[in-house]
Amino acid sequence: MSEDSLHTATFTKINESGTQTKSHLTVLLNPLLNSLFNCPDPSSFPLKKIFNKINKKDSQKFALLVPPSHILYNFKDVHSNTKLYDLCHYDIPFMSAHIIQLDQKYKNLNPLIHSNEVKYDFETLNNLSLSVDFSKKSLYVTNDSHIDRKFKILKVTTLTNFNDYFPDKYYTTIFIDQPLVDPKRIIPCASYFIKNHSYSMGTTNNLTSNDQKINTLSQDISQHNRATFEKIVHSNQRWVQYFKETFEQFLSDISTTKNGNPINNLNALSNTFQTMVSNSITIAKEEILFKPIGPELPRVIQDYMEEKLYGAIWNELQTREGNEKSELSEVFYSLDYLSIDQLDTDLYATDFQKFKLSLIVKLEKNLKQAIEMFMNFKKTNTFFEKTKILTQTLQILSTPLEDLPIDADTLLSLLVLVINKTQTRNLRCHIQYLQNFYYSDDGSNPTKFGILGYSISTLEAVAFYLEDADNGKFLHLKQVQETKIKDLIEFIKDESKSKEILNLNEYRDVLNYRTEKGESILSLCVSNFKMNLVEQLLDNFQNDITLDDLLDDTNIEGDTLLLQTLKHGNHDVTALLVNIFLDNCTAYEIKTYLNKQNNSQRTVGHYLSDQSDLVEKIGKYINWSLKDVTGKTPLFTIFRSYDQLSYSEMIARALRVAMQSQNGFIYNDHTDPNGNTLLHIIKTDVKLLLDSKILININQKNKKDLTPLMVYLKYNRVENIRNILNDKRLNCLNQHDTKKYLTCYEYIRNPEILEIFTRYHIKNAPVFQHCICHSLRIYSNQTKNGLIQPCSLQISVFQEEGKLFNISLNIKVLKNILKLILKKKPLTFVPIEGVLTQINSLLNMSTDNWMINNLTAFHRLQNREQLLVNMTNCLDTLIEIGYIPKHIFENDTNILLWIKQSKDDLSVTPKLEKIVDVEPEGINAIKHFLKFNLQELAKLKNIIYTLEKLLIFRNLKNEDCNISLDNIKYIAHDLDNHVIRKQFRIISDISKTEIVNDMNDISLNFTLANLEFYENSINVLYKNIEYLLDHQILKWWKNYGELLEVNRMLMKSMPQSSSNDMNLSEPNRNISESINSGVFGNFLEGQRIKNEQKLLRTCHDISLSMKKLGTEIAQSHELLAEELSNFMNFKEPFLQAGFVERNIKDNLYNLSENLLWMTKKYQVYESKFHKV
Repeated sequence: MSEDSLHTATFTKINESGTQTKSHLTVLLNPLLNSLFNCPDPSSFPLKKIFNKINKKDSQKFALLVPPSHILYNFKDVHSNTKLYDLCHYDIPFMSAHIIQLDQKYKNLNPLIHSNEVKYDFETLNNLSLSVDFSKKSLYVTNDSHIDRKFKILKVTTLTNFNDYFPDKYYTTIFIDQPLVDPKRIIPCASYFIKNHSYSMGTTNNLTSNDQKINTLSQDISQHNRATFEKIVHSNQRWVQYFKETFEQFLSDISTTKNGNPINNLNALSNTFQTMVSNSITIAKEEILFKPIGPELPRVIQDYMEEKLYGAIWNELQTREGNEKSELSEVFYSLDYLSIDQLDTDLYATDFQKFKLSLIVKLEKNLKQAIEMFMNFKKTNTFFEKTKILTQTLQILSTPLEDLPIDADTLLSLLVLVINKTQTRNLRCHIQYLQNFYYSDDGSNPTKFGILGYSISTLEAVAFYLEDADNGKFLHLKQVQETKIKDLIEFIKDESKSKEILNLNEYRDVLNYRTEKGESILSLCVSNFKMNLVEQLLDNFQNDITLDDLLDDTNIEGDTLLLQTLKHGNHDVTALLVNIFLDNCTAYEIKTYLNKQNNSQRTVGHYLSDQSDLVEKIGKYINWSLKDVTGKTPLFTIFRSYDQLSYSEMIARALRVAMQSQNGFIYNDHTDPNGNTLLHIIKTDVKLLLDSKILININQKNKKDLTPLMVYLKYNRVENIRNILNDKRLNCLNQHDTKKYLTCYEYIRNPEILEIFTRYHIKNAPVFQHCICHSLRIYSNQTKNGLIQPCSLQISVFQEEGKLFNISLNIKVLKNILKLILKKKPLTFVPIEGVLTQINSLLNMSTDNWMINNLTAFHRLQNREQLLVNMTNCLDTLIEIGYIPKHIFENDTNILLWIKQSKDDLSVTPKLEKIVDVEPEGINAIKHFLKFNLQELAKLKNIIYTLEKLLIFRNLKNEDCNISLDNIKYIAHDLDNHVIRKQFRIISDISKTEIVNDMNDISLNFTLANLEFYENSINVLYKNIEYLLDHQILKWWKNYGELLEVNRMLMKSMPQSSSNDMNLSEPNRNISESINSGVFGNFLEGQRIKNEQKLLRTCHDISLSMKKLGTEIAQSHELLAEELSNFMNFKEPFLQAGFVERNIKDNLYNLSENLLWMTKKYQVYESKFHKV
């Protein structure tokens, strides 16, 4: 690979001819991310200062703050009149504001104990101080008053680096809602026509909310004004004294005489009260103290004075009423069983063929509301409160029943019933209070006209009606009926008389009685298991209880008779009613009746648990998709009822009937508000769903981000786990929840389940299917002196005999194993050193550095999973090539014995190995062999490098497509043309790739991880070969050249010696002693001998060094040949299974789930617009 390519975002392609060409990657959608990570030439880019600062050796790691793409494209900077898009490519201050330096110290924070994200302080490259709270998803600028707003964190992800100029592999990206600049500097571009949809929507919602809560708001204002008034009065002694004297005077006027005449005239008492209140209001209006209360002041004073004097006025009214008129008959208030059928109305027509029980049922619901409202009437002590309750009660009672209005006589009778049920006594006193103790700004009497006048006159008519002497017969009749009803109900509720027979003909005149809860006599018999009475009513009183009455009979809770029988578990009556309906009703009537929803929005279908025979009978009429108030369908409820006697049989029958339903069956309709599907909740027999022809996404997550498999693991549903693991649609390798960031293994507590799951995992995750490192446990009490202490690694190893060993291993033990392998096989292609580096980083990492690399739980999961995958690939490969025997993982003892044996083998002094005399021809052969393999590895390395970039970029572009389609939806919402807007939405819905294997949204992309391991293996082998070529062999040739030079000098020094006679060994050489005599001759001869001896020693040393080096080269060559052979056996299956098959599986999962998603969308569309 060329040196230039190491500093760009390009990748090199090699053509068939062997030439290299550079190709640039496509542009990322977000301009800020694109300018930083996808720069073709950083050295000449306008942001090169930022690149240089980031790439310094002593620079800290950094994270990015990324604003939304549509804002960067559609807004501009006011000061420079430049689009934010352009600022991303050349404006250093703008870009520096979005780059965070991760160089903070967290001395008082233990990241292992604080599992939840906490608040951090950071600085950007342009020295902006930030306060980031990941738990609240918020970000603040603390040292710039111009940027004083809160920024919302949209999501936190990890971007996998695909360029060569940034040093790290992963970078944290924090997506925020706005650019990190002064908001006043940013304005929309002229072409930006999208309205601020969120603002307009928020305004609309507020208006709707205000309309709905106007009454509550009015009450709050009144209470606030009252509290303000009392606070002012109590804090002002003058007003305290004024009200004290005023109240004492009024009480004195009641109890004493005035001008010798007692005040026993009600009008005089009323006038006195009116005058007192009017004077107080006039005085208070002049006081500046009461200005904050506003126009509500008269009513506040009226209420205040009424409450203080109500007791005295009420006692006076009771005294006067007791003297002039007798109280309402106690007989009326003693009627406990008075009901609608006993009232003097036309509701119960004499012709029962025209009678509609459904109207009575609706009226009962209105009566219940009216009784609850009027119950507070006797507790009130102000005119406004009494009139409000009275008018609202009459409005409820006056609600029309379908097309039948409530006339005055019926309203009067209903009010009589309300007064009886609420036991409102002293009715005449209440009327007189309302007629005399009112307040009006203009002095008029509001009780004479309008709704208030009509309400009070209706109440007065009730009083006259009950005081009429002619009603004595009415009361006597009601007493007789009261006794009969009481006896009948006591008999029905008496469990000891379940087998006794009662002649209901004696009670024919009271069989229309219905309780306050809307229960008929038949309903009471059903709930109290009086089968004899039920049969008697249905057989002998068919003129009184018609088929329509059975269909319309509903209590206050909205429960039909059949639903009540199911609630109480009265199976005999249930079967009887079902047979009656099936034999006598049309299919439409049956369907309407069975799907009638009660107050909890539940139908008969919601109560069919443990009623498999009933499901078979009436299941075809049930609307299985109707949801109750908790968002559960009947089928969902049956699947969730785990205490059924025959759970398997019940869910099988219910599912079959539901799938054959006339309404059609859509699997996603049976999902609760928490996102739980039928697969999530099924207790057993999951194979029933998996083998069905239903469109099911078995990897679908609920709102807690748990897949069905994770739920089964959590709740020990062994049978379900076995079955779902055998389904080819399952993709569990990346499954984790994004709430607590736990993987499948964190939910396993059962050893049997652990073995089942690890067997499946070993067969699907590791390439050679030998072992899996699946859990790395670090506990909060394992930190000491700021360093993370040894961790526990969970490893599962699959033996040839089919056995599976699960072992918990101290990570330091694994470190020792890997070190021993390196000592035994120093030139192994397995990237052991990289794994050791990761382990050392974990063991030696301080809590400060740990926090920088693990800002959020997401990062902790990601880093942990990356280490586990690397350790899995490493151990799996070492076992495959035979460097580690499987049996040592059977238990701790075997591991320790193997470590001891390996250390003993290494500590034994090796025997003197035979010196290999390597000739230049042999070295050249080794060199050519190594160069050939080096070239092949370089080609393979370049291919893997390109694949890695494309894999990363594919996932990034998938996310860009999703964002673009979201923007289309956003634009389409504000288009005027409805057709175009609809088409935009359809295009966006259909085209959006919702399920993508995006490494930025998952803990780890296993395809990419395998590719990285493969690339690291190539790099290790490449470096070993390169070292042998560039160091050892090069050194051998250097020594060989030196040896030739020394021999040449020896030849020159001893010309009489032929090359054949020349021996490189000094002892075998005979030095000529024919030396000229004389001092000078002796001196020259001595120098020649010394030089010759020196050359011989040098020749000897070089020769020994070459032999030693040659031996090392030969040994290294032999080891590398072995490793190359191992690599050749490794590369094809690893690339095939670890990349090709894994990538194909991922794509198939994604395509199938996208197809499933689009099919479901079509089903929803079809069911909505093409209903039969």
